[in-house]
Amino acid sequence: MPFSPSLAGRADGAAKAEKDVGELQSSLLGDVAAEVMLRRTNDELARGLPPKRAYVVVAAVTAVQRAVHGAVQGDASAGTFARLTMLRANLLHPKLLLNAEHGSREGSMALRRHVPEMPEHPSTLMTLSGKLQLCARLLDRLLETGERVVVVSSSLSTLAMVGAYVRGLEGRGDAVCSLLGSMTARTRDRVRAAFNSRTSGLRVCLLSVALAEGINLVGASRLVQLDPSWNPAVDAQALGRIHRPGQTKPCYLYRLAAGGTVDETILVRQGGKDSLLKSLRSKKLPA
Repeated sequence: MPFSPSLAGRADGAAKAEKDVGELQSSLLGDVAAEVMLRRTNDELARGLPPKRAYVVVAAVTAVQRAVHGAVQGDASAGTFARLTMLRANLLHPKLLLNAEHGSREGSMALRRHVPEMPEHPSTLMTLSGKLQLCARLLDRLLETGERVVVVSSSLSTLAMVGAYVRGLEGRGDAVCSLLGSMTARTRDRVRAAFNSRTSGLRVCLLSVALAEGINLVGASRLVQLDPSWNPAVDAQALGRIHRPGQTKPCYLYRLAAGGTVDETILVRQGGKDSLLKSLRSKKLPA
């Protein structure tokens, strides 16, 4: 059951009286929030910038990922949150479950049954993940156009796989740069400046979500996001890295999601949270 008049007013089949009370509470909450919330809207930040288009691109999970998913769900030794973390790691790449951070005994055993020996070649490794297969196809097409691309993820291991694939695709190691939280501020500034320079040979920048806030990467006009965040503000920061002052080209954002999984749930929840935030600014109950 909804736990507040505001939520009750947004529920399907809400009575007119419930909607009226919800509108009133949302307006009061907006008044309180206005006293402490100071921010520029995206419309103000985007003034004078080229157009931006965002797409959600749905990938089918692989047979290996389905087998690992079932094994992790049945892993009684792991708690609910741990299983959810492992399931999300599997959606990026099942290899991540071999790491201590995302380890699952049942999931690892299922992976070993289907893939006794993990492939070493980057292009073969990418085929074990539906989202990385899709990412590889996108990179193939985007790099053919001569555009630079930013690839964003919360998983450093997954970014490393993508980096290895691009280096093999381009035939040289200096086609890829990384912006990671472990770097010093001076190193990050040097890498960012090189990527944004039109004279450098860099083609792809691998960006950790933990470092996404405030980074200006207008050297690229294409961005691929590998995993959505429960917090829509985190995604908004990551997706906005290429659409910043100084950008001269139209921007295209590709948000990858594994079909029929928690990825879709996260994107739906993000829509609800964004709607609530907009209602606080407008003092109007979201639809």
